[in-house]
Amino acid sequence: MLKIAVAVKFYKGEISPFDASALEWALSEKNAEVTVISMSPITMTPQAEYITRLGADFILVSDKALIGSDTLVTSKVLAETIKRISPDIVYCGRQSVDGDTAQVPAEISELIGYDFIPYAMEKTENTVKTRYGEKEITGKTVISWEKTKTLRAASIRSKKREVKAIGIKELGLKETETGIIGSHTKVIKTF
Repeated sequence: MLKIAVAVKFYKGEISPFDASALEWALSEKNAEVTVISMSPITMTPQAEYITRLGADFILVSDKALIGSDTLVTSKVLAETIKRISPDIVYCGRQSVDGDTAQVPAEISELIGYDFIPYAMEKTENTVKTRYGEKEITGKTVISWEKTKTLRAASIRSKKREVKAIGIKELGLKETETGIIGSHTKVIKTF
């Protein structure tokens, strides 16, 4: 069975449309076990529970020490979580809708030592069609997805699963490595 991890971000209580597309691609895979991972406030538990109704497990990384994390710290936290489930493949949306840096998928790939395929549009068994041509999947890979699918709705008969909530201690991280303290990027002003 194919093990897929999907990293998602919630913005204003909604899953990012890029991440929703990545999740739908994962849920569309045959014979796949899907685990969704999000670094979000614990208040996102109801949204996470809804996603479990689609057939995925959910790990919610939530800790006050994560407030103010830049993309590198976010990637480290997600990478440490991903390492613990050791998936065959990791799906991410190309970028978030609030930061638009598109750095997290590539950083996760580097931190966990997986190949990286960006700008995915479609996937067959071992081939990914990207904006810039086709790429073959030859090993453990992180794929960042464009908005090419819409996330399905949960069935009214579906049952929610338990959301596993963890903090930085479970990941072996220290407060000095996370949040504003551990971030090298400082946002001075946005406009």
